[in-house]
Amino acid sequence: MSPDISGRAISPPRGAARPTSATETALARAGAGYFEWLDHVWPAAGCSHPVLLTGDLVTLNAATGEVLSSASTEGMPDGIIYKACGNRRVTACPSCAETYRRDAYQLVRSGLIGGKTIPASVAGHPAVFATFTAPSFGAVHTRHVRRHSCRDKARRTCRPDPCHARRDAERCPHGQLLACFARHERGDQALGQPLCTCCAVPSGAPCFGVTTATRGSGSLRSRR
Repeated sequence: MSPDISGRAISPPRGAARPTSATETALARAGAGYFEWLDHVWPAAGCSHPVLLTGDLVTLNAATGEVLSSASTEGMPDGIIYKACGNRRVTACPSCAETYRRDAYQLVRSGLIGGKTIPASVAGHPAVFATFTAPSFGAVHTRHVRRHSCRDKARRTCRPDPCHARRDAERCPHGQLLACFARHERGDQALGQPLCTCCAVPSGAPCFGVTTATRGSGSLRSRR
């Protein structure tokens, strides 16, 4: 029963169907496997650009090499595994960037007052918050407007300059031409990314596939 304007309770007519909520309607249309699918995609929930993985999962006994279990993504919802991209830039993925921000907060907090397996006795220790500059990525994609002549100064609709226009551009040790003639728009995913991905990879990490693709594109540009 629900009250009217005067506050009196009004009983629904006999035989009237119970109102259906939007959630119930959505669940009914989603099908029986909806909750299974939801549990499957939950690790990457909210990620703007999840990594899609396919293949076989095999669990081995480290001592004997015995196969303990195996599964294929073909039998999973959507036939793939969703992995969050883990990007720390809020402009690229707000969800993963927020996860990183919270993790960083908990890490610093635990180091100062304890918690998360860190004893509370650390609160009495001297603390130094030191910042270190990470290795440089080298040249990165940028967006620069040299002269703002647009009427709308708030929206900044002026045409940007070429990213890294170079007549005598050199190549990095991986063969990538260190130049970019694109005029990046605001929100472009390339902004902040290195011109050469391999130069940004730590020494010793695999970068053969990226190098091969880069050299291939360079040879195509030369032929053109």
